[in-house]
Amino acid sequence: VSLLATLTGVGCGESPPDGPDAPVGPPDAGGDAGLDAAPTMIEALGSSAFTEDGRTWTEARYRVRRPDGRSTYVQWIPSDKPGPRPVVVVTMPYAGIAWTGDPLDARWAAYPLTAGQHLDVDGPAFDGTGMIVYDPTPLAAVIDQSRLHRLNDCATLLIYGRFYAGGDVRDDIADMAAGMAFLAEQPGIDRARVGVFGGSWGGFEALYAAANADPRLPATVVSAMYPPTDFAGMYAHATTRTGAALAFMTPYVRRIVAATGGPPGTGDYGGLRATDLCAGLPPATLLLHDEHDNL
Repeated sequence: VSLLATLTGVGCGESPPDGPDAPVGPPDAGGDAGLDAAPTMIEALGSSAFTEDGRTWTEARYRVRRPDGRSTYVQWIPSDKPGPRPVVVVTMPYAGIAWTGDPLDARWAAYPLTAGQHLDVDGPAFDGTGMIVYDPTPLAAVIDQSRLHRLNDCATLLIYGRFYAGGDVRDDIADMAAGMAFLAEQPGIDRARVGVFGGSWGGFEALYAAANADPRLPATVVSAMYPPTDFAGMYAHATTRTGAALAFMTPYVRRIVAATGGPPGTGDYGGLRATDLCAGLPPATLLLHDEHDNL
């Protein structure tokens, strides 16, 4: 069973069939009003240039201070082509980043891994059990993640969910909203061509990022592979698993309970059901499902 995002290419040519004024999502994303607020501060943490196939791009890393006082981390790679460019937003739930300055990230960067996993030591209600995916992500990995988007002349924004940092489901949603608010501040964007992409837990983040996009820059399209969409349903499913599947799903259940206060019928699942989600999604929403993702 794997919840790792498997990134595929999203082609972005010079102009869409309907031109730059093609319809976009609703002007108000329709999510939690608190998520629509602009971040209180954007802090640059570093940047570098890299060359591939004779072309040079810059990548820049930022800390986005959210209205709730917490921090979200993003990496921005503008297109190397002139003029307003389309943007692909890529959600990165499991990526380990050691450049934040947060001692927690430095600690995780030093952990030995077993098949890409580590105990969920910072997860909510951790009781000494539960392994989570952790994917150290140096610049070379970011270059790989963004390659198809860059070569198709798109800008790329990577939003880091930092699953390992222990935030609950609502915290992950707030990370995505902060990343989308960061994007709304950037110049050189074709504002009618913003796509959001992710798989599995990153697919959940992609859907909720699009639904809670900054009203100044709504998402035009979202593509999510095998994502959780309704967390009452996910809780009900996950808690019926047995053996290794139940062990794998337990850290996710803990993050649902930490966000809601309990199981469906007891906890507050407001904003975390499919009916809540759909109200804010752009008209162009693609969900891909398979038989093996345990959701």
